[in-house]
Amino acid sequence: MSLNFVRHAKHLEEIIVEGAFQVVYFDQVLDHLDSALNSHTQHDVRAALAPLRSIARRREVCVIYTMHPNKIGGQASVRDRSGGSGQFTDLTRSALFLGYHPDREGWRAVARGKGNAGVVPPALTFRIEGTFAVNPKTRDVVETAKVVDLEEDPHLRADEILPHEPRRGEETAADKLNRIAQTVGADGEWHARKELADACAAEGVQGSTFTHGFLDLTTIVRETHRGRESQWRIK
Repeated sequence: MSLNFVRHAKHLEEIIVEGAFQVVYFDQVLDHLDSALNSHTQHDVRAALAPLRSIARRREVCVIYTMHPNKIGGQASVRDRSGGSGQFTDLTRSALFLGYHPDREGWRAVARGKGNAGVVPPALTFRIEGTFAVNPKTRDVVETAKVVDLEEDPHLRADEILPHEPRRGEETAADKLNRIAQTVGADGEWHARKELADACAAEGVQGSTFTHGFLDLTTIVRETHRGRESQWRIK
């Protein structure tokens, strides 16, 4: 039986105190909602999370919960992507979206979709690799995973991150950008970077994808002006 935020609040607090936990994580939050409450009603969601918020304040614990994304297509806000109800993202102080990088195969990404006013922190991109760990009590070897190649990406937004892994065999973002560049630059003349950016945007290439992809294009020659790439043409 899943832990219920309302009925099992006292037991949860006892576990936190006994284990001296500083972070509590729930995946996913709807599994811990009382069946008598409606996840689409602001009042019910606040009532469901009230015991959790009270425990967090008293015990100085950071509480994190996740929601699985829905299958909505295209760019959308974190609230719109919240599977089940957007009320849970409305109530939190900050919300992150974790998914797949839109143009780097095998990479994941996480970015802030909601937060307090101020400078938005850059998105983080990374890969997940399989590894093993030893249980300190039983000494059993446990198969697990680890994050590797963690990098910041200041151009990637939460609404650009994909909720599912891109299908294999589809035209990649890099292939699409190269195809568009070949079309725009077919005359062999110099072209403005913005011209290619606009052509890519018209075909749905996202801003961060173009920023990275343009720098990685090996089929073009770039001209710089005062340290900035201003023009390009096909090799």
